[in-house]
Amino acid sequence: MAVESHGSFSPAVLFTMEPERRAIYEQLVATLHEVLGCSGIAVLARDDAGVAILAQYGTPALPALVESSPSFTPFFEQLALTHEPVLALRSLAGLPTPGAGRDWIALPLAATDTVYGYISLLGEFDSGSALSAHAVMLQAAQALLWLGRWEFTQTQQTQLRALDARIRHAPDQAAALALIVDTSMALTHASHSCIFANKQGRAVMVARRGYSPEEAVLVQQIPPSLEHGLSGRAFRERAPARSDDIEHDPNALPALASTRSQLIVPI
Repeated sequence: MAVESHGSFSPAVLFTMEPERRAIYEQLVATLHEVLGCSGIAVLARDDAGVAILAQYGTPALPALVESSPSFTPFFEQLALTHEPVLALRSLAGLPTPGAGRDWIALPLAATDTVYGYISLLGEFDSGSALSAHAVMLQAAQALLWLGRWEFTQTQQTQLRALDARIRHAPDQAAALALIVDTSMALTHASHSCIFANKQGRAVMVARRGYSPEEAVLVQQIPPSLEHGLSGRAFRERAPARSDDIEHDPNALPALASTRSQLIVPI
């Protein structure tokens, strides 16, 4: 058997304030103060209710949540788009920051394609200060990236242990397969998931989720090969096979609507 999942897979990112995450923000603030001698620092996150202050240095201190302003939006959008720091005079500062200073630096707290928040700094800076702030930011962003991956792995392990227990108490094979499909979608955030069984050398769909009736008919008309392509490799090597561009990957099954990735895991 094999579980096949379609969708746009990406790591889950949590914007909660666990102790480990808070420690990263606080260390970021401490390092920026040490390296740049900032008079004011704020680590910010956009929130539906306003702008959350994740960590800060300077007086007067900002409240934990600052009311959102339309004037913040262009700065947030520019930083998220360019991933580049901005150095300007204090009078041009566009994001909430405690303290006072002649100059202002703003930069995204970002790793790969994920923006975890934004950093706003006040002090007396020069052209090299923005590069130093960027280097410090990258260290914190990498720490957040690895923390997110670790948290995701812990969640997966918990879900898999729960799945094992539920499968052992499933009343029949159909119920057990349904549990596997549901869990595979929860773990991968897939939009479609199904299980194929090897019946006399032919892949037969025995469970599915997320497929419209038309898509289910299409997949059963063109079942995955047990010898060729991604599915053939997964069955042959007894290891997961994945494609992130199924529209142009000749080894992948035909793409379903609104999907770009395919993951096949042999059971």
